[in-house]
Amino acid sequence: MTFTSSNYSNAQTVTVTAAEDSDTSHETDTVTFSASGGITAPNVTKAVRIYDDEGPGYDITPTSLTMTEGGQATFQVRLKTQPSVNVNILNTKSSNIDIDTDPDTAGNQDGIFTFNRTDQTKIWSEYQTITIFAKQDSDMNDESGFVRFFTTNGDYSWQGNPPVLGAVAITVTDDDKPTPTGTIQISPAGTLIIDEGDSTGGTLSVSLSKAPSRIELVHSPNGQGHRRRRQRREPRNRHHHLLRNRRHRRPERHQGGLHHG
Repeated sequence: MTFTSSNYSNAQTVTVTAAEDSDTSHETDTVTFSASGGITAPNVTKAVRIYDDEGPGYDITPTSLTMTEGGQATFQVRLKTQPSVNVNILNTKSSNIDIDTDPDTAGNQDGIFTFNRTDQTKIWSEYQTITIFAKQDSDMNDESGFVRFFTTNGDYSWQGNPPVLGAVAITVTDDDKPTPTGTIQISPAGTLIIDEGDSTGGTLSVSLSKAPSRIELVHSPNGQGHRRRRQRREPRNRHHHLLRNRRHRRPERHQGGLHHG
């Protein structure tokens, strides 16, 4: 990094990354900053704590959800590593959502769910599905919410060093917003002139002056160019139709008297 007399007070960003390794140990390290030339300043050391990604943790997919108020969505969770003991998972959540941790049992099971160390059922390496319900309210505000997971069991305890925690971020879109008032905007202005029989036609640009509360499709294909022709219906039995017309045709009047056709 370089600081000058004109930018010395502007903070510059430093990105610190940790190299991947094959062990499961959490580690510590330091980053030291020193100045040379232009200023005399003592060194500054920053401590860094590295959480190993091969160690205990929650594998959650997806890690964030966007849903409509009154709707529902699901995510899946499993453990990243085999736990030292069976793990009973607790949860906390924001007040604007409900949660169901057991889809096989009727009703919302808002309680403990378990990952087993060795049993074939609910084994630690298999995903479990969690359902989230966004509660209805009377306001018109979009809201955020969360679900957090933790346990006190074994090497997955949230009281360990480092603590093992899982979380899903939730965005709730309100469904009580009024329909906005706006206009349909068409360009170019004036009358659109097109030639009859010209397959290329003419073009218009159509937009809305305000964002709609839902997707809108605006069109009106009812001009002269879209008028449907009325088709003439032919009689089902043309021969019968001709005979019927001949039988009921009025006699034609000629100068010499009546003439029957």
